[in-house]
Amino acid sequence: MDRLKKQDFWAGAMFIAFGMLGFYLTSTLSIGTAGQMGSGYVPRMLSVILGALGVVIAVRSFFSDGFDIDLGEFRPVVFILGATVAFAALLTTAGLIPALIALVVLSALGGRDFTLSHVAILSIALALFCYFVFHLAIGMNFTMIRGGW
Repeated sequence: MDRLKKQDFWAGAMFIAFGMLGFYLTSTLSIGTAGQMGSGYVPRMLSVILGALGVVIAVRSFFSDGFDIDLGEFRPVVFILGATVAFAALLTTAGLIPALIALVVLSALGGRDFTLSHVAILSIALALFCYFVFHLAIGMNFTMIRGGW
């Protein structure tokens, strides 16, 4: 039962769960063949690979030492998930630049070793990089700032 406290076991269980969810969600799509792939071929194969990888990781956790899970430390999980949700919500409502800034700031709050100056520099650098790459170089039609450019 000590193995159920290991990070590798729960990482494998999570991979298996996501693989099963992906397999279920793509069950209505046509698979086709390797020569003529249907719309469900790649997602279904990726789900199978993800689930198989999860099985390997979970089984391996029973034969190797790993790190115990610190169940009292939810701060990183909450802030990283919150940053991802905020990015998705802000991308369509506020634009790419505010979404990136929110992503970096909320992600940084998940850790304990950050400074405001580093977060500001990283936010600005990432926003400029994405502006130059996606907007200028590739010409993707992202709204940079809603009501702005």
